[in-house]
Amino acid sequence: FQGGLLEPMLAKWTKREESAPTRRSAIAQQMTPALKDGIALFQAKRWEEAQAKLQQAAGEDEYDYRPELYQARILIETGHAPEAVQTLRELSAENPTEPEIPLYLGIALAKSGALADARAPLEAVLQENVRQPLALYYLAQADLADRRWTQAVESLRTVVGIEPRNEQAWFNLG
Repeated sequence: FQGGLLEPMLAKWTKREESAPTRRSAIAQQMTPALKDGIALFQAKRWEEAQAKLQQAAGEDEYDYRPELYQARILIETGHAPEAVQTLRELSAENPTEPEIPLYLGIALAKSGALADARAPLEAVLQENVRQPLALYYLAQADLADRRWTQAVESLRTVVGIEPRNEQAWFNLG
């Protein structure tokens, strides 16, 4: 409150949320059928099929970053986070305003053991959305590694407040 950060942050969040339905609708309409199928397969955790559809989608629209993002997410989900880091760094440089990219870059770095390097992209995500549970969780992991107990507890308490069934957050909070 004293720093005057709350009001500009709330104004920015309100503006973004007001345009969110229109933006989500426009993004969904811009998806190629291969991208839609790839994302559906990703959500179903059918990694190999998703990978093939996402490669097809990348070939259909070379300017859409989402096929590469989902391919990187597959690497993260299948235990190959270090392999996803370079792709996510390149995507981040090419698409600096897309909030999902630094989130998954931070996660990939954290899962690769580079917790100190994960801090910057995760903090950037939290500047846009202070209640992003994945960013808070992985930032707490970096804080735990650095023995910043108070910050880790704050982040984890926020995570369990947002996602009360998040067993990993509860475990780490304990």
